[in-house]
Amino acid sequence: MKEKVFALIKDNAPEITEPVKEVIDETDLISQLEYDSLSTIKLLIAIEEEFEIEIDFDDFDFELLVNAGKFAGYIISKVSL
Repeated sequence: MKEKVFALIKDNAPEITEPVKEVIDETDLISQLEYDSLSTIKLLIAIEEEFEIEIDFDDFDFELLVNAGKFAGYIISKVSL
């Protein structure tokens, strides 16, 4: 399931100078992939649709975006509920 989250991160990444080749646990969505507020919301919506979950944007910890592995863990925990 983590690979599916990583694929969504890669597919929804903003257009940056160098194309995203690989997302790994240590990938920082903000500094490496240049996610901003709009692209983050688009990613969260794509994840909600893919996994049929609901993410409360008001309570979402945006610090999770500095580590793709932790972010994927958060999503997996929401799917498992």
